Amino acid sequence: MNNILIVEDEHLIARLIEMTLTRAGYRCTLAEDGRTAADLIETTNFDMALLDIMLPGLDGYALLECLRPQGVPVIFITAKSAVKDRVQGLRLGADDYITKPFAAEELVARMETVLRRTGRGGRELCAYDVVLDNFGPNEILGSVHIEVPDDMCARDIHALTRQISEGLTAKLGILTTVGIYATNTTGAFAPLHADLDALAKSDPAILQVHGFYVDEKTSTVYFDLLIGFKADDDAIRDKIIAHLKEKYPDYTYNVVIDHDYEDDQPT
Repeated sequence: MNNILIVEDEHLIARLIEMTLTRAGYRCTLAEDGRTAADLIETTNFDMALLDIMLPGLDGYALLECLRPQGVPVIFITAKSAVKDRVQGLRLGADDYITKPFAAEELVARMETVLRRTGRGGRELCAYDVVLDNFGPNEILGSVHIEVPDDMCARDIHALTRQISEGLTAKLGILTTVGIYATNTTGAFAPLHADLDALAKSDPAILQVHGFYVDEKTSTVYFDLLIGFKADDDAIRDKIIAHLKEKYPDYTYNVVIDHDYEDDQPT
C-alpha cells in the first residue's frame, strides 16, 4: 500500500483528499503546515507527496526541495492557476500540477500515472540475473537487473537504482550494480507476451522468460531465456523465434540466453 503525504492548510480540502485516497486504497498522512510536513519528511518514508504551495511555515516549493534528495514524486495541488506558476512548479521538479477546484477521479488518475512512471505503483519489483561474487569476508560484489516502465524518466530510474544499491550495501554489505529492463506500459503486446510464456512453459529446458519488451519504433522484440546449463542454446532460441514468427512475422527478435549454472551441480 502506497504511503501518501498530504500537505494542505485548508482542513476540509485535506479531509476530502484523504477520504478519496483512502477509498482508492492508499495510506495517507496529513500535515496542515510546512514545518510539520518537513518533520514528517525527515522521519517517514513516503511514496508520493501532494503539496499545496501557499502554506504557513514553509511553502510548497521549500518542501519540494526537502523531498527531491529522497526521490519522492510530488504533485502540486494549488489555487495558483496562472501559466507562470505551473511552469515554475514543473521546472523546480514537480511531477505534476493540479489546480483547484479539481475532480477526485482526475487526482487519482494523475497519481496512478506518476506512481507508475516512477516505479512506485505498488507493483512487485521483479529482480533477475542476480550474480554474487565473494572476494572475502568483508567484500561481496553483486549485480542484478530490474524491470521498470518504459515511460519512467532518467531521474526516477537514477533514484530507484541508487535506493536499491545503497540499501543492499547498508543491510547486507553487498556492493551492487543495478541493470535495467524496460517494460511496455500500454498492454498492446500482452498477447505476444502470453504466447511467448506459453511456448516457454511447453519446453522443460526453459526455466524462465524475463526482460520482455517490444520497441515499437524498430519492431524489435527483446527477451531473455533462462535455460538449463546443458541445454542447446541455439536450438532453443531458433525454435522459439520460429514459432513467434509464424504468428508475428513483422517483428525482429533479439533473444539473450542466460544459463542456470546450478543445473550443472552434482546431486
